[in-house]
Amino acid sequence: MFPLAITGATAVVPDVTARLPGAGALGPWIVLAYNGLFAAALLLAGATADRTARTRFFAAGNIVVAATGVLSALAPDLLSLVVLRVVAGVGAAMCAAGGSSMILAVYPPQERRRVYGYAGAALFSTARMSLETLTLATATGVMAALGPSSGLAVAGAVCLTAAVIVRQAVPSRDT
Repeated sequence: MFPLAITGATAVVPDVTARLPGAGALGPWIVLAYNGLFAAALLLAGATADRTARTRFFAAGNIVVAATGVLSALAPDLLSLVVLRVVAGVGAAMCAAGGSSMILAVYPPQERRRVYGYAGAALFSTARMSLETLTLATATGVMAALGPSSGLAVAGAVCLTAAVIVRQAVPSRDT
């Protein structure tokens, strides 16, 4: 969710800046407001989550992110959109901190590493989709230029290379 809130917004800044009324200089703030407030609010959100009802705090963060997402789609101008992105950044910090706080409360110390690993894998899968998209785009371009078999060969070579790199980089539990 969070990586898409950043990369998705970055991709549409030029189009949104051109379509919504307001100062063009506000365009980059569509992304900066979310990123900046997420980072700035994260420590305070973590401290608050540890001292309050963790589940409610996490749920409130999700509600804030969802509501600001819907309202952002309906924003009448750039300034309103930037303000909504500020609030969304705070909501995202509440989600991240509330989720971490719940993990600390629920799982014993020896299990936390595994749980955080799963969370990291879920976030990495979003980045992996970008690699798959790039691979698909490259393969499609090669197919258009050299024929279908060559495009499939490029995609296969990229996937095989990635598999070998991951196999070498990630130690096995058997050893």
